[in-house]
Amino acid sequence: MVIQNFKLQVGEITILYEYSHPVNAQGFEPFFEFLSRENDGVQSANIINRVEIVDNISSNDIIYPLVASTVYWKMWDCNHTYEIAFYNNKGLLTSRVTTNKQFSTNTIEILSSILNNTVFIPSDVHAFLMVGYLSSHEFGLFLHGSMVKFKDTGIVFSGVSGSGKSTISSLVSSVNNSSIIADDRVLVRLKKDIECFSTPYDWKIERCKNIKLPLGCIVFVKHGNCNMIRTLSTEEKIRYLFKTNLLPFYIPDGMAKIVNAFNRIIDCVPIFEYSFLPNKDAANYILSYIEEALSWRCK
Repeated sequence: MVIQNFKLQVGEITILYEYSHPVNAQGFEPFFEFLSRENDGVQSANIINRVEIVDNISSNDIIYPLVASTVYWKMWDCNHTYEIAFYNNKGLLTSRVTTNKQFSTNTIEILSSILNNTVFIPSDVHAFLMVGYLSSHEFGLFLHGSMVKFKDTGIVFSGVSGSGKSTISSLVSSVNNSSIIADDRVLVRLKKDIECFSTPYDWKIERCKNIKLPLGCIVFVKHGNCNMIRTLSTEEKIRYLFKTNLLPFYIPDGMAKIVNAFNRIIDCVPIFEYSFLPNKDAANYILSYIEEALSWRCK
């Protein structure tokens, strides 16, 4: 039984959420729209998530941690659907998902203690399903990075955890007098132009913002002994992109599709490496280089 409906917009993809219990969407208003009637939004939805909130989920499965994170998962191919189980780092089964092969119709069974009466399912679960959908339709990818607006484009500072993404974004935003649009995950859509979007997964941002910009450039950052920009070979760019993306290795042809996406981005968007010291000189130096690099970008 559907108790509450919300429509979520992420990267111009419409996701309909149907909840079995009342939930709270406070703080996510830029992305979520409350729907007053059960059938509202069904026709326009690209993805339908039916969320069943339960007190416990029984399982006798043996867990095989496939990724080094706080979330572990196991996936089964069941002819016309996939079954996915998500566990925490103590082995507790926290949610279970049944999805079609296009990741467009999902039934999500989730513990009430995990959802905690909020509208948003855990970001790892949502990202897993979104990456499956994006890759199945060759619509784009999730990039681990921070994004700042500059010259009406989105500048993405990317890198592994601890590389300085948030630090350089804060420095650039203060020098550039602009806000940080994203500080964890950036959705990149491969449309006629390559566009980047904020997402509702940025817990570091005080209030989520739903913003779309042309992707201006990608800067892979790391801490260094001086401020230094380095051009990258195609192989180095692909290696960096592999390290900083949520990869769809769990769907057929997923890796081939992500490589095609990488190649298109590399062909059209300036990508380089920046080693920096955490000071304002680092921000001014990279902004002057980015301003020049934007002239190389495909229009």
